[in-house]
Amino acid sequence: MIVTREAHEVETQAGKFYVQILSATASQVNRWSETERAHLPVEEVKPRVWLATDPQFKGEVELGHLVIRGRKYTIDHQLHWFEGSWSNESTYNGPYRNEKGKQVDFRAKIWDTLYDLEREALAQFAKDHPDWERESLRQRLVWNRDHELSVAKGLVKDAAEAEARAAKWQARLDELTA
Repeated sequence: MIVTREAHEVETQAGKFYVQILSATASQVNRWSETERAHLPVEEVKPRVWLATDPQFKGEVELGHLVIRGRKYTIDHQLHWFEGSWSNESTYNGPYRNEKGKQVDFRAKIWDTLYDLEREALAQFAKDHPDWERESLRQRLVWNRDHELSVAKGLVKDAAEAEARAAKWQARLDELTA
């Protein structure tokens, strides 16, 4: 199933950014509870977005970029929001690329500039779309529901096939005892 999501345009002083709300991630972790004096399983939900400087989310300079000190840079990666801060998710070629498509070294001064511009765009996006976290969670819940319905459909099909095989064995038993 192909899912298409709306790209939200965010205008900043540095240029245009595009943000797509993604399905939240959810995982089970053990957290220490002082009241229980034990580690208890907790579901950790992290709302996610995809941030890019081009509306196609391909990270290509020709499709969209920022110009800083006369050079073109693209931003294209996914981030999640957890406990009040943004965290980058791993990307193959890094979140920031120069006009040649090469990853910007994290020790370069421009890295910090791009990082700050990205955070500015994310803050503006969160301000313009206050329910974005809820939408990310909704997408996750829809995916979970659809997945379980698909599993149930497969189990019903498997059960029907097993009943058909059992009926064949019963027919052979009936032949044998007749």
